[in-house]
Amino acid sequence: MTTSADQLLAVGRKLADLCREGKNFEAIETLYSDDIVSIEAAEMPGHPRRLDGKQAILEKTRWFFENHQIHGGEVKGPYPAGDCERFALWMSLDVTPKVGPMAGNRMQIEEVCLYTVQHGKITEEEFLYDMTGGA
Repeated sequence: MTTSADQLLAVGRKLADLCREGKNFEAIETLYSDDIVSIEAAEMPGHPRRLDGKQAILEKTRWFFENHQIHGGEVKGPYPAGDCERFALWMSLDVTPKVGPMAGNRMQIEEVCLYTVQHGKITEEEFLYDMTGGA
């Protein structure tokens, strides 16, 4: 085991707090490992399903914030997995895309975000969300 339960929860709480405060870039810079892996539920046009490295995640996050008007959001958790390596957050966003086929259409996004922590740093993030349009 490389991370204690207390360390895991501390990382999870810090990530949740920074996201609630809109400090997503600070969260990535301070909590993510340099060689982190990010996995989306699906590949989107121009955006691969898997990204490797902190710089790629910073660029993805920058693109998201530049191309969406954020009206609000909520973060719940962390919910530890019990293995001292993973926790989940539940996140929702109220956004209006500025580009693409949904441009100008306000929408609600909900996702479960699963994080793996090793040596006190987030080494993997995986986003789970409904791509079918169902409830």
